Amino acid sequence: MMQRPDRPAWLFKQYVSGKCTEAETEEFFRYAADPAYKDTLDTLVYLYLEELSISGNMPPIDWDYMYNRIVSPPRVKPIRNQLWRRLAVASSLLLVLSAAAWLLWRSSVSLPQMGTTQAQHKVAPGGQHALLTLSDGTVIPLDSAANGTLARQGNVNILKLDSGRLAYSAAASKTVDAPTFNILTTPRGGQFRVILPDGSRVWLNAASSIRFPTTFIGKERRVELSGEAYFEVEEDNNMPFIVGLNGEGQVLVLGTHFNINAYNDEGLQKTTLLEGAVLVTAGGHRQMLRPGEQAQVQPANASAGITVRQTDVEEVLAWKNGYFQFNQADLRAVMRQLARWYDVEISYEGSVPESKFWGDISREANITDVLKVLEKSGVHFRLEGKKIIVTQ
Repeated sequence: MMQRPDRPAWLFKQYVSGKCTEAETEEFFRYAADPAYKDTLDTLVYLYLEELSISGNMPPIDWDYMYNRIVSPPRVKPIRNQLWRRLAVASSLLLVLSAAAWLLWRSSVSLPQMGTTQAQHKVAPGGQHALLTLSDGTVIPLDSAANGTLARQGNVNILKLDSGRLAYSAAASKTVDAPTFNILTTPRGGQFRVILPDGSRVWLNAASSIRFPTTFIGKERRVELSGEAYFEVEEDNNMPFIVGLNGEGQVLVLGTHFNINAYNDEGLQKTTLLEGAVLVTAGGHRQMLRPGEQAQVQPANASAGITVRQTDVEEVLAWKNGYFQFNQADLRAVMRQLARWYDVEISYEGSVPESKFWGDISREANITDVLKVLEKSGVHFRLEGKKIIVTQ
């Protein structure tokens, strides 16, 4: 019996070539519906579509539609030959033409315009924004890049899977190229996700960056982080995963899920473990973490040691899950989060109020709504364009 990690890829190849038995087809769609295998199947599908496009076997179509055609169970029993592929192409072309006609009609309808004053004072929340810097210095704005293959680095394809995810997939090759390095950077008001060459997943918060090789070779898998990221690392006992932190310490990973907050303006580097094991190293000190624990390091005084405490994991991961969560957070800490996500400047009039904040707020909320909630603590704010002024 084939090992489980390879099974989805094998079933995918069987399915698109029309060789799946009925039982294998049902098994393939079970994998397709399982969130744990979404990243794997996304990469396989987009590589497959790219190969068809390059080979000339498929005209330019809506890739998102084709993706859904492949991973969604058919309503009728699948035909075990290549006819389904031709039907999928024809159906997608018809859908694109229909959508185009609808958009042309839609554009002729007059829509109410937002008032000028309201538009000027609206500060929108962040979204899926990032820049990818290749090894040769080429910068690719991922916001505007189309889904599919963005570039090739050595024998590795770089794929944009959708509006918020990037993936690295080794092409078929008998040789292993020396690694080159890429940098994924999110601006203030941006976030993004990347599937590294080893299959490890990284969620990058606003105003952050991660530097990583396009191929992991040698005795370790090392990346460099600035800002904040959540990691789900693929286990490999022969090649440990290491996260370097702004030249001030590192985290040795042993197949695990964890979050690192290493913003320069926070004063503390915080590593929070959800599951597995990590070894935090800083200033000559080492500390192993258990799930639910957080290691805190002062980069400016790393020799002081590593502080470990139990923490609220839900609060730590709130940003990844789409909201702010404050649990006795002080005003400056709250405003630093808002500044990074809404890309605004913060200033204070008079002394800084010693207020504490509790509660959850959606990261999709408009900044004015967020400030109205915070004002219930007695602090007042004035919004001037992209600047928030804190007053008493």
